[in-house]
Amino acid sequence: MSRARNTTTAPTGSVAPLGLRLLPELRDKIEAAARTNGRSLNAEVSARLQTSFEPQTTEQIQDLELEISKQRMATAVERAKAIQYSLTLMAIAAHVPPAALANSPTVAAILKEVTTNRNAKMLDSARQMLADAVQTVVDIDQKISDSQTKPVKTQDAKKIKRP
Repeated sequence: MSRARNTTTAPTGSVAPLGLRLLPELRDKIEAAARTNGRSLNAEVSARLQTSFEPQTTEQIQDLELEISKQRMATAVERAKAIQYSLTLMAIAAHVPPAALANSPTVAAILKEVTTNRNAKMLDSARQMLADAVQTVVDIDQKISDSQTKPVKTQDAKKIKRP
């Protein structure tokens, strides 16, 4: 498959040449993006590289930090549910008479494992969940503190709507 050479509009002397080898799949993706954005292959690669060196805006960073906090909270909720289910199963297991399990050795083994070995695992899970929750609260407090004392950049100040 022959590929047409893309040319740049900048004078040859003002752009430093760069030989670059790409996987065909990656080149196809960049070419598709270049067509979508109405740019040459070179202009698309240059624009993407330039963007990677620009500092992220405060808003983008805050959005990412919020997403991380949401994921931490979701993980903590899932751990809490798992502990709740384990506690419920342990409570049920404690009330099952041994005679009822005489014909079900598999169920008896599972209930025995739940009532004996799960206590240590649940305690470890509860400790980890508590540590994660405390860390999340500390992180949120720090971000709030940082945002209240951080000077506003000129570009961010322009975004603020004044009455």
